[in-house]
Amino acid sequence: MSWSLVSWKSSQDPAPGVFSLVMSSNFSFGGILNIKHGSKIYWRCNERLFNLSFTPDYYGDHMNLYLTWADDLIDSKISRLVLDVSGQLKLQSWLRTDGVQEWHTVQVSTCGRSGCGAFSICSKNAQSPCGCLPGFSYAESNDSSAQEPHEKDCIGLHQQQQQ
Repeated sequence: MSWSLVSWKSSQDPAPGVFSLVMSSNFSFGGILNIKHGSKIYWRCNERLFNLSFTPDYYGDHMNLYLTWADDLIDSKISRLVLDVSGQLKLQSWLRTDGVQEWHTVQVSTCGRSGCGAFSICSKNAQSPCGCLPGFSYAESNDSSAQEPHEKDCIGLHQQQQQ
C-alpha cells in the first residue's frame, strides 16, 4: 500500500525528480505526510497543513489509500497539491464563485532535514540557502553531480591551497 506525489526533475523536465510526498503507513508514529529527498525523510507534517484537516481514508478493498482534506469552502473551491523541484509543498486553489486564485506554500526548510554540509551555514531566504562559513569554500570534486548543494562540505581555504 503506497501513495506518493513526486516532484519534477527540473522546471523544464517532467521526469520524476528527487523529492516525493508520501503518506506514512503508520499514522501513530511520525507525521501523516512526509517529504522525502531520495530515501531520506526531509520534512514531516504532524499538524494541520494550510489550515486544512488531512485525513487518510481507506476505500473499497482496504488496499487503496487516499488522502482527503476538509475545507469550509470545499464546494466552491478547486484545489491541488504541488511538490515543486526544490521540495516545497504548495496548495493551489481557485475559488469558483469569483475566480480568485489562492497560492499557499508550506515552509519546508530548503537546507534539508540535516542542514547544510560541514563548515557551512543555512540561510533559508537566500537563493542558494547553503553557503560556506567565512574562511571556507566548497571542497573540489571531480563529480559535480555527486551531491546536492545542501549536502556539500566546505573546507578551510588554507587546506585547499595545500592540495
